[in-house]
Amino acid sequence: MKKLVMISLVLLVAVLTSGCASYYTVQNVPSQIDESKVVKAGDNDILITAFPILTKEDSKKYFDANLIGDNILAVHLSILNTSSYVFEVTASNLIIKSHQQFTLASLPIKDVYKITKRSWGLKSVGWFLITYGIGGPISAAHTASVNKDVEQDLKSKVLKLGDIKPKTFTQGFLWFKIPDEAMSDGKLPDSELKISIKKDGKLVEYNLPIPASSSDR
Repeated sequence: MKKLVMISLVLLVAVLTSGCASYYTVQNVPSQIDESKVVKAGDNDILITAFPILTKEDSKKYFDANLIGDNILAVHLSILNTSSYVFEVTASNLIIKSHQQFTLASLPIKDVYKITKRSWGLKSVGWFLITYGIGGPISAAHTASVNKDVEQDLKSKVLKLGDIKPKTFTQGFLWFKIPDEAMSDGKLPDSELKISIKKDGKLVEYNLPIPASSSDR
């Protein structure tokens, strides 16, 4: 019995420490992105570059999850202040015009985390059974550790609203939950991202067209 337990522990550790599925393996968005994947807006003072995540491959690369399959549009934004004044990013909304219009606010981190975090229940039960009760807690602890990495990564990637100092930029992701009724044949629909920036006491809106995603979810 003792020998069986030791073998089970060795097998469990081997499984948990092998394969990217046991970890949260993601990349940060590079400073240079294929121009065919980005959209831009701006003027003499502001340059906004948006990189929407429209494929499962890119979703896996940057979030280790298929966000499109959960009706989630993720958009990476880089907002550069080229002026000599402080500007303030005040709001962002996604506009979808289909048979009806939807105006969507970005999702809070806690909602994105619920989608991207790892599930531990069934895996822990399975390891509990095959390792006579020993593997379950280890598996659950490992999943909790991975989920901590997921949460920290999302917090580090989110676009923070607020001031942009002269000659500096801010960057990060926004996430939007697309309603089922706005989806088009399994694709994220064409939409428009509106970024509101306060300049010299006036609110200016910048509109960035976001194309539909691939139908392969």
